[in-house]
Amino acid sequence: MCAVQNKRKHTRKRAVGRVWFHFPGRERVKAALVDVSQGGFCAHIPQKLEPDREIQVQLHLEAVEQPIHARAVSRWTRGEEEYLDSGLQFVDINPEDQDILNEFMLLDPD
Repeated sequence: MCAVQNKRKHTRKRAVGRVWFHFPGRERVKAALVDVSQGGFCAHIPQKLEPDREIQVQLHLEAVEQPIHARAVSRWTRGEEEYLDSGLQFVDINPEDQDILNEFMLLDPD
Protein backbone atom coordinates (compact mmCIF):
# COMPACT_ATOMS: atom_id res chain seq x y z
CA MET A 1 0.00 0.00 0.00
CA CYS A 2 1.01 3.61 -0.29
CA ALA A 3 3.39 5.21 2.14
CA VAL A 4 0.83 7.46 3.87
CA GLN A 5 -1.40 5.35 6.14
CA ASN A 6 -2.58 7.78 8.84
CA LYS A 7 -5.39 10.34 8.98
CA ARG A 8 -7.64 8.27 6.70
CA LYS A 9 -11.38 8.90 6.56
CA HIS A 10 -11.99 5.89 4.31
CA THR A 11 -10.69 2.33 4.36
CA ARG A 12 -8.21 1.56 1.58
CA LYS A 13 -8.45 -1.57 -0.54
CA ARG A 14 -5.73 -3.00 -2.76
CA ALA A 15 -6.69 -2.54 -6.38
CA VAL A 16 -5.48 -4.24 -9.52
CA GLY A 17 -6.02 -2.01 -12.50
CA ARG A 18 -4.93 1.19 -14.16
CA VAL A 19 -5.80 4.84 -14.11
CA TRP A 20 -5.67 7.32 -16.95
CA PHE A 21 -4.83 10.93 -16.12
CA HIS A 22 -6.31 13.44 -18.59
CA PHE A 23 -4.24 16.63 -18.61
CA PRO A 24 -5.76 19.53 -20.60
CA GLY A 25 -3.90 20.08 -23.86
CA ARG A 26 -1.65 17.05 -23.36
CA GLU A 27 -1.74 13.33 -24.00
CA ARG A 28 -3.26 11.01 -21.43
CA VAL A 29 -0.89 9.46 -18.91
CA LYS A 30 -1.39 5.84 -17.78
CA ALA A 31 -0.51 4.63 -14.29
CA ALA A 32 -0.95 1.48 -12.21
CA LEU A 33 -3.42 1.54 -9.32
CA VAL A 34 -2.10 0.56 -5.89
CA ASP A 35 -5.15 1.02 -3.71
CA VAL A 36 -8.48 2.78 -3.73
CA SER A 37 -11.05 4.03 -1.25
CA GLN A 38 -14.34 5.87 -1.46
CA GLY A 39 -12.37 9.09 -0.99
CA GLY A 40 -9.46 8.63 -3.40
CA PHE A 41 -6.68 6.37 -4.63
CA CYS A 42 -2.95 5.79 -4.83
CA ALA A 43 -1.13 4.99 -8.07
CA HIS A 44 2.39 4.25 -9.30
CA ILE A 45 2.94 7.10 -11.73
CA PRO A 46 5.57 7.87 -14.39
CA GLN A 47 5.89 11.57 -13.48
CA LYS A 48 5.60 13.81 -10.44
CA LEU A 49 2.27 15.56 -9.94
CA GLU A 50 2.10 19.08 -8.56
CA PRO A 51 0.35 19.21 -5.15
CA ASP A 52 -3.27 20.39 -5.24
CA ARG A 53 -3.51 19.96 -9.01
CA GLU A 54 -7.00 19.01 -10.17
CA ILE A 55 -7.02 16.25 -12.80
CA GLN A 56 -9.68 14.36 -14.73
CA VAL A 57 -9.15 10.61 -14.12
CA GLN A 58 -10.56 7.35 -15.40
CA LEU A 59 -10.06 4.27 -13.20
CA HIS A 60 -10.20 0.77 -14.67
CA LEU A 61 -10.44 -1.76 -11.85
CA GLU A 62 -9.81 -5.36 -12.91
CA ALA A 63 -12.66 -6.60 -10.68
CA VAL A 64 -15.21 -4.17 -12.16
CA GLU A 65 -16.50 -4.07 -15.72
CA GLN A 66 -17.20 -0.33 -16.07
CA PRO A 67 -14.57 2.41 -15.72
CA ILE A 68 -14.97 5.05 -13.03
CA HIS A 69 -14.76 8.68 -14.14
CA ALA A 70 -13.95 11.42 -11.64
CA ARG A 71 -12.08 14.62 -10.95
CA ALA A 72 -9.35 14.26 -8.35
CA VAL A 73 -6.79 16.48 -6.65
CA SER A 74 -3.19 15.36 -6.16
CA ARG A 75 -2.32 15.45 -2.47
CA TRP A 76 1.21 14.07 -2.48
CA THR A 77 3.85 12.37 -4.64
CA ARG A 78 6.77 10.43 -3.20
CA GLY A 79 9.56 8.30 -4.55
CA GLU A 80 12.53 8.35 -6.87
CA GLU A 81 12.53 8.60 -10.69
CA GLU A 82 10.32 5.85 -12.16
CA TYR A 83 9.24 4.61 -8.70
CA LEU A 84 6.78 7.37 -7.81
CA ASP A 85 3.60 6.92 -5.79
CA SER A 86 0.95 9.60 -5.79
CA GLY A 87 -2.12 9.97 -3.59
CA LEU A 88 -5.21 11.65 -5.03
CA GLN A 89 -8.49 12.65 -3.46
CA PHE A 90 -11.77 12.55 -5.36
CA VAL A 91 -13.38 15.99 -5.62
CA ASP A 92 -16.18 15.20 -8.07
CA ILE A 93 -17.61 11.81 -8.90
CA ASN A 94 -21.09 11.27 -10.32
CA PRO A 95 -23.54 9.05 -8.39
CA GLU A 96 -23.36 6.16 -10.90
CA ASP A 97 -19.57 6.02 -10.69
CA GLN A 98 -19.74 6.33 -6.90
CA ASP A 99 -22.07 3.30 -6.87
CA ILE A 100 -19.54 1.31 -8.92
CA LEU A 101 -16.80 2.28 -6.49
CA ASN A 102 -18.97 1.39 -3.49
CA GLU A 103 -19.68 -2.06 -4.99
CA PHE A 104 -15.95 -2.62 -5.53
CA MET A 105 -15.26 -1.76 -1.91
CA LEU A 106 -17.76 -4.44 -0.80
CA LEU A 107 -16.12 -7.24 -2.85
CA ASP A 108 -14.26 -9.90 -0.90
CA PRO A 109 -10.48 -9.58 -1.15
CA ASP A 110 -8.80 -12.19 -3.31
